[in-house]
Amino acid sequence: MTLSISRGFLLPLFLLFLAVPAWALTKVECPVCGMQFSDKAKTSFFATHDGKPVHLCSFACAAKLADRDPKAPFTAVDFASGKSLPADSAYFLIRSKKLLKELEFDMPPSVVAFTDEKAAKEKAKSLGDGEIVQGWPALKKALAP
Repeated sequence: MTLSISRGFLLPLFLLFLAVPAWALTKVECPVCGMQFSDKAKTSFFATHDGKPVHLCSFACAAKLADRDPKAPFTAVDFASGKSLPADSAYFLIRSKKLLKELEFDMPPSVVAFTDEKAAKEKAKSLGDGEIVQGWPALKKALAP
């Protein structure tokens, strides 16, 4: 007995595979809120807490961890390249309502980081809203309740 698969079957299967975005395939769990999110989320932060690396889903959870562990070093994800950068030197785009349309994941407040000020300002200009703050301390102050 031989198994025969027709081309009519393979095409829909292939199209289904293409319809699932790659970022949806690898999920991590935020240690602060427990939410699952893409390991490629451009709104995420990284920190070292209790000597262990942690991946946080958003600024909101990073701020909560920073309140519990003020000495924890934070890195952000560069919105343009997806690479990590020190949060103390990053340029953050905040208070943009239009940014939500470009994010596959978001937990308010929407915050994205850039390595350089020019890229951050260009993104804010292209969106037509938002403001830029530099560094982790300024970001925490600007978005404090």
